[in-house]
Amino acid sequence: MHLMDPEVGQNPDQSGDAVNSLLVLDCDGVIADSIHDSVRTSVNAYMDMRPGHGLPLKAHLETPESVFAFEKDHPQMMSRFRALIPMGNRAEEYLVIWSLIDSGFADGIRNQTAFEKAKSGIPAAERDAYAGRFYGLRLEWQGRDPESWVRLLPPFAGMPAALRSLKNRFKLAIATSKDLASVRLLLKDYGVEDCFAPGLILDKEFSYSKRDHLVRLGEVSGVPYDRMHFVDDKLIHLQAVKDLGVRAYLAAWGFNSERERSLAAEEGFTVLGLGEFGKLKP
Repeated sequence: MHLMDPEVGQNPDQSGDAVNSLLVLDCDGVIADSIHDSVRTSVNAYMDMRPGHGLPLKAHLETPESVFAFEKDHPQMMSRFRALIPMGNRAEEYLVIWSLIDSGFADGIRNQTAFEKAKSGIPAAERDAYAGRFYGLRLEWQGRDPESWVRLLPPFAGMPAALRSLKNRFKLAIATSKDLASVRLLLKDYGVEDCFAPGLILDKEFSYSKRDHLVRLGEVSGVPYDRMHFVDDKLIHLQAVKDLGVRAYLAAWGFNSERERSLAAEEGFTVLGLGEFGKLKP
């Protein structure tokens, strides 16, 4: 587990409310616009796992330019990829997404139940092997060309400035299914690594469950759930923590669609715009 005692100090300009309020953020789809890294890593892993695939690719997407060209040349495929992303969480689920796209069944997946049914049709061992390949490819690229990798994961517009403003009103935390090394690389590149205490960053090695993340973050920060704000771009993660009583927001600037935004509003979650994000108050 990547878990340490939190190093949460009180800044001179922090109010009592800030010290007693926690803002928990997902990484991909909230802080980082990770769509192009997700495409490159996931489709390359898929081609390795399924050498007889029917995708219009003969070789790995290696450079940022090749990913952008793929997006431009295959807009319908990218649209299907984006539509399915909100239903997955773990790396193994990219295998489900590309299998659906490759087989021509992607358009028939309209809800989480249908996605889970498709997932159950792929043996767990194959999904696990795919996840291993996925993370292996990511680590190899990060080690070989970290600058190129970071280019595929820019922060959303205005995000670094918003985080610097928010850290004066909240303790900031991250709950992500990404790996810790990747998160730290991104925070450093964005110039905001000092906004997050190390003990308040929980990754996939701690748990894939955002509920587990929030429970642990509450324990180490001492912040009660009714003073905890949680921003994620996936409805399934908000649903998983609803019973905790945290203030939950769906990030409208992430990878969710109007479908997820409407469902979130129906369940009583706040649909948060990027312009509103930096103005959040305890």
